[in-house]
Amino acid sequence: MKRMLLSAGILLAAAAGTGVISRKYYLQFVKRPSHHILDPDPERHGVLPVEYIEQAKQAKDALAGREEIMHVIAEDGAVMEGLLYRTAENNKKVVIAFHGYQGGCYWDMARFAPMYEKLNCDYLLIQERAHENSEGPRVTFGVKEKRDGIVWCREIIRRYGEDVQILMHGVSMGAATILCMSGEADLPVQVKGIAADCGYCNMYEETDNVLKKIPELPRKIMLELISMWSVVYTGSSLEALSPENAVKHARIPALLIHGEKDALVPHYMQARIANAYAGEKTVMSVPGAAHVMSWLKDPVQYEQKFTELAEKCFD
Repeated sequence: MKRMLLSAGILLAAAAGTGVISRKYYLQFVKRPSHHILDPDPERHGVLPVEYIEQAKQAKDALAGREEIMHVIAEDGAVMEGLLYRTAENNKKVVIAFHGYQGGCYWDMARFAPMYEKLNCDYLLIQERAHENSEGPRVTFGVKEKRDGIVWCREIIRRYGEDVQILMHGVSMGAATILCMSGEADLPVQVKGIAADCGYCNMYEETDNVLKKIPELPRKIMLELISMWSVVYTGSSLEALSPENAVKHARIPALLIHGEKDALVPHYMQARIANAYAGEKTVMSVPGAAHVMSWLKDPVQYEQKFTELAEKCFD
């Protein structure tokens, strides 16, 4: 009996310890990134290729002083910031750009500005919640971000008028966010299409993929506990946070882009999302491209496919 009680005590202590570790890991994972929009060299060195970082710096310099700072209040009261760039007077075509996890509006999306301008689009580089100058205590990987996106769309409609046409473009978490938005019942009719670059199917599989890279952790137990913490802090389990399910209700055209060498969000997720997507879709796979590197690897094809989508969406 004493041995059984001792064994039970050890198991309970181990479970409690794993629970503490999983909570710490979850909160570390969703915390506000330490780098900032104005940092010349955020903690991207050693993570991103030199070419990517140089592109980001050049794009930031090219856009300096042209921005119109915008703010909206999210449904939970958090204040969100975005940078609006105008290309033509009385424009009625606007791209809303969504950056990725621990990225930023300059680091991830400013590189696309020349492409937007060739299409004579105004463009809004938003700062996702808990990133840069936008409020929010933590990242929610699409749970609240998709609703923030709806608020941004409504603000563009308010500013530009009911006849504005919106195209959404996102990478990584930003791609997952707009995929989730595509299935929202109250998505404004002014949103005409989305371009989603390397979005994930659901956060359960994506978190599992990340945990595989940390072999010292008890992966399956950690996964279930992290999903529990997600419910506690966001109201959604990792399984329920699913762009793949959301797009079953999509009704607008989509361009689905993914690098075939993506180790962070595996390439197989593109096919899953494409198969589930209820609206018209175009699939673009880029050989040799790592995560969010499709533009860097093949900018010609990227711009061509994006332009084709824009021509479908805009009058």
